Amino acid sequence: MRLTRRGALSTILGAAAALVASAATAGPAKAPVPLPRAERQTVADTVFATPRMPSGISGWMLVDLDSGEVLDARNPDHAFAPASVSKLPTAFYALDRLGPDHRFETRLRATGAVEDGTLRGDLVLEGGGDPELDTDALVPLVDALKERGVTRVTGRLLVDGSAGIGKPTIDPAQPIDAAYNPALSGLALNFNRVRLKWNTRGKEHLLRVSALALRHDPEVRGVRVAVAGAKDAPLFTHAIEPGAE
Repeated sequence: MRLTRRGALSTILGAAAALVASAATAGPAKAPVPLPRAERQTVADTVFATPRMPSGISGWMLVDLDSGEVLDARNPDHAFAPASVSKLPTAFYALDRLGPDHRFETRLRATGAVEDGTLRGDLVLEGGGDPELDTDALVPLVDALKERGVTRVTGRLLVDGSAGIGKPTIDPAQPIDAAYNPALSGLALNFNRVRLKWNTRGKEHLLRVSALALRHDPEVRGVRVAVAGAKDAPLFTHAIEPGAE
């Protein structure tokens, strides 16, 4: 038995302009502001000519995609941390290598036979590298399982994320709890992130970790969060234990 959920590779149809800033190491920038061009004064010239010019170094480049002409630029040769701009070449590379018709498949597999509505074996959720798989997308797989007449599983529910890259973080040098630095695997649910809801009731801390999507918000058992009681405790610590983080 195999049930499949297919996710499309998003296609880039237009161009994006990005404004990237890097923090200065010695306070507000003191570099002279370039004078407006004689032939025209752009919105960018107006913004950066004000006294409230942001600190640090900023840059951009505006290019006519049809002719390749650089219409305007600021610090075009300065090296910046790419940040979210790196999504553009990543998406173009994926489209070039996989093609616009590629589909990522997330499957349910069974290790045994189904007899009278009972799966006598394990149920395996097998990832296919879908980058947009979320909690809501798993519901149709469950519905399809019910339509096949399966009402009971005697074995275990297993997950298989072995397809593709397996890394605990994108960049080990970055904070492990940063939302932009999740783990990478063939089965990434909700971008491999969980939602922590933290409320207080008197002196009691009410913590809830869940797999939040647009429609569903089930609790997550594999990630546990606790508030430290000691005043000299570190701001954040992380550990991987058997069966949980």
